[in-house]
Amino acid sequence: NCELKPAARIQDQGCRIEINIQNETDLNRKIVKTDSATVYIPSLEFEMPPSLSNSLTTIEGLLNTAVDSLSEGQPARERVDPSMFDAIGKFIPKLIELKEGNKPFNLIIDDPSGNSFIENPVAPNIDDRLIVSHYERSFQQCKQLGMYPGDATEETSQKSGSDVQISDSANDFSC
Repeated sequence: NCELKPAARIQDQGCRIEINIQNETDLNRKIVKTDSATVYIPSLEFEMPPSLSNSLTTIEGLLNTAVDSLSEGQPARERVDPSMFDAIGKFIPKLIELKEGNKPFNLIIDDPSGNSFIENPVAPNIDDRLIVSHYERSFQQCKQLGMYPGDATEETSQKSGSDVQISDSANDFSC
C-alpha cells in the first residue's frame, strides 16, 4: 500500500516538476504525488488526472499504475466500444516501453497544492534532469483545493488567478 495521509499544508504556490527520464535508474526515483496533482507524458500526449489519494511510489510504479488502470477496463470496452478498446490496446505497449527504460521521455507533475516531489539522487547538488518551478494558482485551482466555498465565483474572490510561473532551481526541495 503506497497511499499517504496528507500532513503538509497547502503551499503558498503550486509546483510543476519536470524530469527527463534517461534510464532505469531514473525510473527508480521516488515520487510523492498528491491527490491534486496531474501527471503528463508529453511525448505520448498522455495525462493522468488527479486521483482520490496521495501516493508514495517510483516513476516506474506510477507507469505500472497507469498500465494497470488502462488494462483493467479493457474487457468491458471490447464489448461496449471496440474502437476505444483498439486504441487503448495500441497505447498500452507504448507505456510499457517507457516503463522498461527502453526510451527516454519527459514526465511532468503539475500540483496546485505544491506538495508533490520527485527525488533528487545527487542532492545537495543540482540535478540537471529535474526542473522545479512554482506558480500562482488560478481561481479554479484554488476552488478545487477547497480554498474558496463551492459557490464562490472569480468576481467574489480576492484572488487574481494569474498563472505566471516563477522558475526555481532543481535544488528547491520545498515543493
